[in-house]
Amino acid sequence: MDLRKQFPLHTTRKISPKLAAEELLWKLRGERSVKSLVERSVNYWTQNAFQKHLQDTGRDKSIPKHTPEWAKEFVAYQKRLSGGEESGDLGPVYGYNWRHGKDEDGKEVDQLANLLRNLKDPEKRFGRYNILDAWDAPNISKMAIGPCPFWQQFIVKGEFMDLHEVQRSCDSYLGVPYNDAQDAILAHLVANETGLIPRNFTHTFIDTHIYTGVPPRSYFWDDESKVQEFKVRVNGAMSGKDFLVLRDWYLRNAPGEQELDKGKDHTPDVLTQLSYEPKRSARLELKDVPLMEAIQLPSYRDVLSVKDYKPHKWESSSVMAA
Repeated sequence: MDLRKQFPLHTTRKISPKLAAEELLWKLRGERSVKSLVERSVNYWTQNAFQKHLQDTGRDKSIPKHTPEWAKEFVAYQKRLSGGEESGDLGPVYGYNWRHGKDEDGKEVDQLANLLRNLKDPEKRFGRYNILDAWDAPNISKMAIGPCPFWQQFIVKGEFMDLHEVQRSCDSYLGVPYNDAQDAILAHLVANETGLIPRNFTHTFIDTHIYTGVPPRSYFWDDESKVQEFKVRVNGAMSGKDFLVLRDWYLRNAPGEQELDKGKDHTPDVLTQLSYEPKRSARLELKDVPLMEAIQLPSYRDVLSVKDYKPHKWESSSVMAA
């Protein structure tokens, strides 16, 4: 994608620019707690923090996921978190490793600062070492979840800067749209800071998937005859209406979702989204603030804004499934 012409916010469903930007700024600050995210109404990391809390206290086996006990304890954890009684720690995830990694001598390595310094240096900006690497292999087990997009490489050609993102695990419906928007914002921020022009954004997907829920809903995908019919129907869908007909057929033929598991099957919403035609791309505008100052500001609106974003509006029921 040419970032000079497009900003990759999906238009076939609404993606919140605020959530995407606030999570990116959180990563760039190098934080490992969910507290500042929760304060900004970004809550999709909170379940991961709770699950890590259960693991750290040895209760993850006695309070398994997808159970009423887990849901009840999670509500209590959220209250303790908002009251300052929990750390909200996620371990050395994403941005923490970008800003606070360690070398073999235990010395802290600030990848972001090094990246910006290299890109400002006429001798180093064209090199192939301009990388943000979140995959800290020795500490993966200490993270609430290993980084999904784990590699960002910045390539400079003349006055232009390209960004190549590599993602090991791709939640196509909920996660990937935010990953796309975040790295596009990252490219603009870094290019603006280093006097370059953001150009091509390339996203490499590995293990691309859609979540299909938990039993009994997921039993649909164990029935080979139903799966084959689904494939025939989806391959024959030629219009938006066809995808809605397929969605309704799927809901009639798949087992229902239990109350605690509603929305963990993304299939109906994916089919709904496929029924819409894309609209014109939105535009990203940056405020004139140095990057290292910008990431400390209290709101993404002090750093950037999104203009002309007019997505199709419909109600999505999907939730994080893991």
